Amino acid sequence: MEGMLDEAMEIFRLMEENKYRLDTNNFNALILGFCKSQRTDLSFEVFGMMIEKGYMPNKTTYTIIVEGLPIKKEN
Repeated sequence: MEGMLDEAMEIFRLMEENKYRLDTNNFNALILGFCKSQRTDLSFEVFGMMIEKGYMPNKTTYTIIVEGLPIKKEN
């Protein structure tokens, strides 16, 4: 799965370089992929990049992030 995420990130960068008009759904898909792979660190990195580039997170964005956070079990 890690290799697929690397490819997804590369495609995302190529889309930006080629002036493809990104939207919140593109960022959400990337965030979801990282969350499902338990890479919340990268999910937050993409989230920050999203805001930095002027895209507004929506309800789906926040749901993906909250549901993707690891749950620490109490002993």
